[in-house]
Amino acid sequence: MASESLVYVHAEWQPGDGGELRVFPYPRPVEVIAPVEGRLVLFEPRMVHDVLPNYKKRFCFTLWCGVKGAASSHQIDHETLSRMELDPSLASAAAIAEAWRRREQRPLVYDETLPRVMRSLFLPEMRMCLVRMVHGDQELRAVTQSHHESAGREDMLYGIRAHHEAISKVNPAWALDLLRQLSAVETTHGEGYITAARGVVRLAELRDLAHRLGSWWI
Repeated sequence: MASESLVYVHAEWQPGDGGELRVFPYPRPVEVIAPVEGRLVLFEPRMVHDVLPNYKKRFCFTLWCGVKGAASSHQIDHETLSRMELDPSLASAAAIAEAWRRREQRPLVYDETLPRVMRSLFLPEMRMCLVRMVHGDQELRAVTQSHHESAGREDMLYGIRAHHEAISKVNPAWALDLLRQLSAVETTHGEGYITAARGVVRLAELRDLAHRLGSWWI
């Protein structure tokens, strides 16, 4: 397995100083972590994350930790991952992930009668794609803030907007709605639910199932 760690060493941080770490552990809700002195933060480095704007100097150590051998985290190759991230369709991106799993002789955690759109929830390789689909507005905001002096900024923003427009066009509206609702559910006793052939499925239960079966750690 691999992990990224941040150790904050500056004193007297106050709310409003900025520099918070924001992580997107989809389908869990977004987490904002204050850079408080002495705080150690560990997370999967492939988990989508960014740092909010700083208004005062922020000091921290960044360390990457990992192990080799059978216990290591299995990395999907960059070419396959890029194909998935650039594909706006949930179903076809899931098909790419499944094909990779078959080549690598990795099991699927669901029955193949499950619709491809729903399969994306239980594929660890789809996590970054799902974050981009659910948090498109925050992606645009982050790129706008971090590339405000970049010569290619407008082209980059145009490409991101075009990708998100394609996501809205090629995917069922109910599926995108479901993806967004899952990360907004806060407890397993929430009122949100969807109906299924065998009864009612609470959104929190579906969210927790997706979290367990499609963990960021692969």
